[in-house]
Amino acid sequence: MVVIRNPVPARLRGEGFVRVPGPARPITQAKGTAPSSTPDLDAIVASVKQRLPGTMWLQAPVKHPADDDGVWFFWLPDLPGEVQIESSSALCPFIVETDKHDECVTADSPQEVADTVIRWLQMPGGRAESPWHPR
Repeated sequence: MVVIRNPVPARLRGEGFVRVPGPARPITQAKGTAPSSTPDLDAIVASVKQRLPGTMWLQAPVKHPADDDGVWFFWLPDLPGEVQIESSSALCPFIVETDKHDECVTADSPQEVADTVIRWLQMPGGRAESPWHPR
């Protein structure tokens, strides 16, 4: 008889832990420290939605009210990839990044942010799924 031992230690396999019955509790989301709306952010969203009507956007979800949620994601539902803009105050300047390439831009006006978001959303590449938003 050959005994094959599991190479993963019991403590890492969860042996000896008690499973609590019942459904898992959902992770709650809170409103963070960044404003949900400012004139700069409103101008960016309006410009992007006007030029690419199918664009979706979402402010980053956070768990705690003290967390900085000054990140907004933009994506096209039928295309992979996303563009994120970041500003703790929701006012310019914004840092603009994407998962389609490694470039990072600091945009000083709402029009510059919107132009960058639109240009980058139309580029090929990026992830098909995102941990931040539904497709």
